Amino acid sequence: MAGRPGPGSFIGLRGDAGSGDRVPAAGGKDRPGRRHHGCARLPADEQRPTAAEKALIAAWVRARDGCWRDGAPWRSDHLPAPLVSLLSVFEAVFLALCADLHAGRIGYGDYARARIAASAEVDAAWQSIAADINRDEAATAAAVEERRRQAVATLLALPQTGRRPPAAGIARCLTASIGADTYTTCF
Repeated sequence: MAGRPGPGSFIGLRGDAGSGDRVPAAGGKDRPGRRHHGCARLPADEQRPTAAEKALIAAWVRARDGCWRDGAPWRSDHLPAPLVSLLSVFEAVFLALCADLHAGRIGYGDYARARIAASAEVDAAWQSIAADINRDEAATAAAVEERRRQAVATLLALPQTGRRPPAAGIARCLTASIGADTYTTCF
């Protein structure tokens, strides 16, 4: 998959990429691939995966990992670095949880509760980082606008003061005299 990751990239192996169906699982149980971390029963399910379910978990993680890697260029091109880092941390947590589930160290309920908690932490961190980025961008835009306003005011005042703008650090200036007034433009 090249380009922007689609909704199916982060859901796992499912029959219909848009339906929210669960990962095919032995015994018809809800499993980790279910959108929104499974149904309400999953956090209470203390069963460990069977050998057949472990094979499905491994296939799901491999398929999801391919989507994750394919989406890396898009994330780098379209998201600020702090958000890319946050998603990378969440991906590492997800992989560790899947490894623990696959190894039988945790059950489905432990997996679901940990993933729900990690998602909540990521959501809160995402909101905080996004707010910081928005504040920084607003402050930068305000500073640029203030510098632009001051430059315009200075240039408009030049004919009245008879002064030329400072040329320090400016690559090129053009000066023109119109009548008794001298105008200089630097770029």
